[in-house]
Amino acid sequence: MLTTATIGVCYSMGTATIVLFIIKELELAPKYFGVVLTIQGLGALLGAIVAPKASKKFGRSIMMTLGITGSSVILLAQGFSPNIYVFVALATLSGFAIAQWNILLMATYQTIIPNDLYGRIHGTRRTLVWGMMPIGSLLGGVLAHFSLRLPMYVGGVIASLIAISSIKFFMSIAKSVEISE
Repeated sequence: MLTTATIGVCYSMGTATIVLFIIKELELAPKYFGVVLTIQGLGALLGAIVAPKASKKFGRSIMMTLGITGSSVILLAQGFSPNIYVFVALATLSGFAIAQWNILLMATYQTIIPNDLYGRIHGTRRTLVWGMMPIGSLLGGVLAHFSLRLPMYVGGVIASLIAISSIKFFMSIAKSVEISE
């Protein structure tokens, strides 16, 4: 939960001013911004379809680890996007990776949290995770005053460091809890 909340702050930091980055830095005409989001959304939908199958084939821990680590590194890489095409490709891949993490994490929670506690635990988790995101957005807005790429650099580096330092824990999830695929 703490990893998700902290990385969520980093993602919010990196994406709070993304519309300005895309329009001003990558020089996309504003009328095409929705197209960028739609393509990214298609990546997330594909990730949602693939998540259960990939989890069965490669293991839940591996797919969760790839999802959270990959999306964190991609956030950093997006800051280096030289043009809209590279950015859209990275954003689509990010949507795919985040869907892997989110779907498999929720399935894990539903498996390990007792039914009589699930509502309270999940409500607390969502309050923490979503409640911290405005802090990330505020920090991203402050950083964007210096450079529109800076929020992705800072958010991406911090998220990547957290995700990489958590790999051992992520890889132990399926081993420490009996999870039927």
